[in-house]
Amino acid sequence: MIALAALAALIFGAKMYGMGDQEARRLRFQHDVGITSIPAASPYVRAVYDEPVGTDPSTLARAMQVLSYAGQHQQAWLLKRFFAYCGVQRFLGEGDGCARESVRSAVGKVAALAPDTQWPVEGELESKLDSVLTITLASEDLLKQSTDQSTLRTLTYDGPGILRYNDASSGGYVFIAAHNRSLWEITSFRVHVQFRLPHFSSVEVECHSWMPFPRFSWPHALGPGSEVIGYCQAPDRLNTADFLSAVREAQHDGALSVRVDEFSIKDPPVHIVDLGKAPAHRFHARLSDDLSSPERGFVPDTRQVAGELATADCKLTATCPSAAQTASLALFRFFDARLPLIPITAGLLMGISIGGLFRRSVLILVVFSALTLAAAVGGWFYLLHGIDSAGGEKGFALLGMARLMQLGAEAFVLCLPALFAGCLMMKPLWRAPQ
Repeated sequence: MIALAALAALIFGAKMYGMGDQEARRLRFQHDVGITSIPAASPYVRAVYDEPVGTDPSTLARAMQVLSYAGQHQQAWLLKRFFAYCGVQRFLGEGDGCARESVRSAVGKVAALAPDTQWPVEGELESKLDSVLTITLASEDLLKQSTDQSTLRTLTYDGPGILRYNDASSGGYVFIAAHNRSLWEITSFRVHVQFRLPHFSSVEVECHSWMPFPRFSWPHALGPGSEVIGYCQAPDRLNTADFLSAVREAQHDGALSVRVDEFSIKDPPVHIVDLGKAPAHRFHARLSDDLSSPERGFVPDTRQVAGELATADCKLTATCPSAAQTASLALFRFFDARLPLIPITAGLLMGISIGGLFRRSVLILVVFSALTLAAAVGGWFYLLHGIDSAGGEKGFALLGMARLMQLGAEAFVLCLPALFAGCLMMKPLWRAPQ
């Protein structure tokens, strides 16, 4: 009975130690990163669902992150979509009642909204949109302000809108300047500019605010009265030299033929599409499709949200450890601070179980110890032989093997006496009654 209890204690203790190790790793990760996973049914998530949607992108980004940590990624996406829908309603002057909706009701309502929904812009608001952006070729000062200094050393200003490489054969870049004449902040835009070519032909070029090269910068938002560059993509059918020549020709014309295709407004978040000379309404408002960009405030600091969850009451986040996890963590921390006790305790319990189950337990332990020692020595030699002598990391491998041999030898030396001591403790039980 004592032997079986010792064997059960050994198995149960090993399982508890492993569980404690996992719990300690989880707590270390939580300390370094925070909580990145919480139950969806926790009071904390329910409180987020009860909060109003509001008009602050950073606040809503936090709610989305909490929902994502709860595994509700679809609900977080729907919440972001409702915020975009609410932005359109606020832009059109239909009130901010949508902002007072709770997160729970917002997620339920937006599911019925068509993905390609758009709203015509009417009246005074439409006239305001007509003069939001003014497009010209970028000036030298604006290009220098928007270009990395190391890049400027390899480029030469060649008139408005052109930066070409010092090596003329390498081509160059064409940029426009977009001037914001509205009271809104503009986060992105796309326009088409028409340039004249020789022989009375012309080419239409797409220019936009998305910089394909990291050495050219673009601000998070184009504020009222400010100016920013836009990159013009050279047409595939036109070589760079002819394209630059067309831009130089436009420098002398004094005006550009520009068609504004679309632009996005930061607050309220809305995407405006310019349909040109439409029979009814020229401008249409759509759900903003770049809400996940930093300028929108929709990219939260995940560490901040995870840290907030880590400092919250575990009862609210439903992350309190169970009694078994608490006990296993205490056991792990006790032995982790006293590592030599691990082989001693394990050897003692193994010795008691073997000594109580087998009459010739000492002989069994002698054979078992000899076989274990022989297997360990053979295994070390096999591993050493497997190290490639021509490898550049042989020294590191040998150092690792030496450390493993040291730890194995220390564990064996501590475990062996405890093993025999436990076995000898059980010997009196096998003596025949006098």
